[in-house]
Order: sequence, then C-alpha cells, then structure tokens
Amino acid sequence: MKPRIITPLLALSLFSAPLKAADEAPAGTPASPVTTTPGTRVEPNPDASLQADLARALESTTEIVWLEAGDKQSLALFEPHNTREQLGNVLILHDQRTSADWPELVSTLRTGLPDKGWATLSLQLPSPPHTPLPQRTSNNAKPAADGSGDTTDTTTADSTYDQRLAQIADAAFSYLQEREGKLVVLGIGSGATWATTFVRAREQSSQELSLVMVDSQQPEHPQAPDLMTLLPELSSTVLDLYHGSTLDENRVANPRSRINLAKRNKLDNYHHSRLPLLPGDRKKRNQWVLSRVRGFMQTYIVDAAEEENPKERRRYSGPKNENGPGQNTGMMDKSI
Repeated sequence: MKPRIITPLLALSLFSAPLKAADEAPAGTPASPVTTTPGTRVEPNPDASLQADLARALESTTEIVWLEAGDKQSLALFEPHNTREQLGNVLILHDQRTSADWPELVSTLRTGLPDKGWATLSLQLPSPPHTPLPQRTSNNAKPAADGSGDTTDTTTADSTYDQRLAQIADAAFSYLQEREGKLVVLGIGSGATWATTFVRAREQSSQELSLVMVDSQQPEHPQAPDLMTLLPELSSTVLDLYHGSTLDENRVANPRSRINLAKRNKLDNYHHSRLPLLPGDRKKRNQWVLSRVRGFMQTYIVDAAEEENPKERRRYSGPKNENGPGQNTGMMDKSI
C-alpha cells in the first residue's frame, strides 16, 4: 500500500478549516456583549435592581407605587388602613443599607400600623453617594502635578443626592395629601435624620405633621444634614424612641445628647422613651416597637389634636400629667 502523500495545498486546507469554523458563530448563539471603549468602566446600578426585585417579590401582597420624582421613578410600598376609621398616614424612611421592606422593624411597622388605623407608605431610598471609580489610564500616563487629573467631585455628588431625596419627598407628600387624616414621618436609624429634614422643609410651607424617630443615627456621608442642628428648629411634635445605652460614643446615636438638647432648648414638643432590649427574639422586639409607636402616636398626636386647636398650636406641651421637656415619658431609663 502506497503511503498517502499530503501536498502543501492539502495541508493548508486541513489547518485552515477548523480556524474558519471557530470564527463563525453557530446559529442561535447569542450575540457577544457590546464592548466598551478602553479606559472606561461601566458601574452597576444596585438601586434599580433592588427596586425591581422588591416590586416583583411584593406585587401580589402590597400596593406598589412608582413615585414620579424628578426625571426618575422611585419605588414606594403602600398599605391602606384596615380599620373603619382612618387616623392618618405614616411615611416610613428606612435605615442605610436596608430597604423599604426590611425585616428588622420596617416590615413590621409598615404592615402593622394599618391594623391600628394608620395607612403607611414606605419609601425605597437611594444609596448615599460614594467615591466614583477612578478613570483608567494607560501605563505611560502620568498624573498632573497640580492634581487637575482628578475629576472626582464629592460635593456635587452630595448635592445631587440631597436634591434626589427632596424630589422623592415631594412626590411622597403629594401622594399622601390626597388621603384623609394626619401625616406622620417615621424614620429608622439614618432615616430619622432624613425624616427630620423632610419635616423641617414642610414646616416652612406651613404644613402640619409629626415626626417619629426610632434608634436615630447620623447618615454616613459627610455632607448629610446634622440631626442635632435640625431638632431645635422643629415646631412639630417629635417622638424619640430608642434601644440601648446612653453611653454610645456617637453623639447622635446617644439618646442622652438629644435629651439634653431638648432640655437646654426647652423643647416642649419633644418626647422620648427607651425601648427594652430583647436579644434573640426579633419578632417579639418588632412587635414591642410597633405597640410603643402606636401608643405614642395615639397619645401625642391623635389625643393631643382633640384637646387643642391644631391651627393655633406651634408646640405641643402634652397632657397635663406629662413630664417636663426632655424627660422620659415611657419606660423609666435609669441610665439617664
């Protein structure tokens, strides 16, 4: 048998055929992703993803509201009151790194208050600004000596974030104004600072509302408004509920700082109460907070409005048997 001779032309065809087949994508293969220009980075949008996930997960049990906030839509979760008489509406602002349906407090409050006569609208707040990714440069590029190559502008980012929150607040208030009853803004953690900001802005437009703060915290980004500066400027009723010790080094998280502030400024509109620590039992702890929030709102908002004319009241001094400004009105806190 004669050996098979492979001519140069045949060898070239054998090696080039697989290469050609590899270059041609088979039918039905998805198109390759769009390539970006070298030197650019595409940042993900976790806020949009979270809003979409929440809407899909809760659309069968909750009224999904898309607020028209500026040129963007913002997710909110609405629960109507489940009682014969509606007492009012509660706007809920969650803590940073949580959500409008967070299992710790937020979900319990937004779904539990409607059973007590309060409709709730829980806002999904955008994430605070962060330092953007640096621009990718070639290996041969050298930074400018005067720092002009740094295009990071955190001041602009913070200003844009504040404007975005203001737009969401305006949209939320417009939505709730169409409904009957009193208006309460409830903030949890860092959401308490933003809730105070919302209330302060609405007071300037002569809108009457009340503020409830739970475990107040200062937002992390440096340009956020200062809660301790805002509190003395409020004329609305303020209910301050908190867990834990008064030894917290954070002056905003430490309730003693706010209590002393209320005493120094004689804030008769400020009321506070310590919540019991129930470690390891989140459900029981959440229900306790729900009960205390509802009770405080009944005493200092609903009952107070029946005793005094809201149009003439600038600062509410509370029932006759109430403790003085800045004093504990609920469970006694011996650490204060």
